[in-house]
Amino acid sequence: MTARRRRPLLIDAPTCKSARDIERVARRTLAALGQQQSRPRATEPSGPPPRPGAPLTLYDVLGISRAASDDEIRRAYKRQREIFREDSLPIVSLVDAAGMRREQARIEEAYDTLLDPVRKQAYDLSIFPEDDRLRPGATEARSSASEAELAMLQAELGREITPETAFSGALLRKAREAQGLEIGELAQATKVAPAYLRALEAEQFATLPADVYVRGFLQLVAKAIKLDPTQVVRTYMKRLRALQAEGDD
Repeated sequence: MTARRRRPLLIDAPTCKSARDIERVARRTLAALGQQQSRPRATEPSGPPPRPGAPLTLYDVLGISRAASDDEIRRAYKRQREIFREDSLPIVSLVDAAGMRREQARIEEAYDTLLDPVRKQAYDLSIFPEDDRLRPGATEARSSASEAELAMLQAELGREITPETAFSGALLRKAREAQGLEIGELAQATKVAPAYLRALEAEQFATLPADVYVRGFLQLVAKAIKLDPTQVVRTYMKRLRALQAEGDD
């Protein structure tokens, strides 16, 4: 349908799986490029030259935080496998065959390492040696690539959100990701069930309870991701009613 209407997929259907895959790959690519460009050259006196082609951490490969649970690792693994499969449309023109094989191997390595407690601990100590002083449960330090991606998202939101902005499910998801929060972390902060949070972001209105509860969910979510609760509730509920009316027609 998007091809027939001759409209960009990210504009015509921003919440569909293909659009989200394209957006995720683009962000990772831009974040990695920004990280490489920000590294000092070998001729600069600011420090030792960077290691050429230094890879992202295994957490970056799966697109997760170091606090991710085993279930979140499994879901991230399946998501990345789907993105980097041989016939993946979102990246067919972005990655060559050799690059695809390398990415697939890194995904497998990340999955095998991060789900094995012994290997994961050894890996963390080798990559984050300073973190052995952190208290259990303290906020995990994010890699420079993840920080670059968050900075990009926050800059995008700063340009996108105004007092007139109408909030959609896709925009709520983007705001959550800009805060570096997984669905599970947002559920803990708001006490809203993960299934309802996903339904809000995917605009799966049939899954949501009565409007009075949806309003309460939106207020909690807006506060947690640092948005104006009044604006979020007003514009999202207006969108919900409009889409429900279209469905009734």
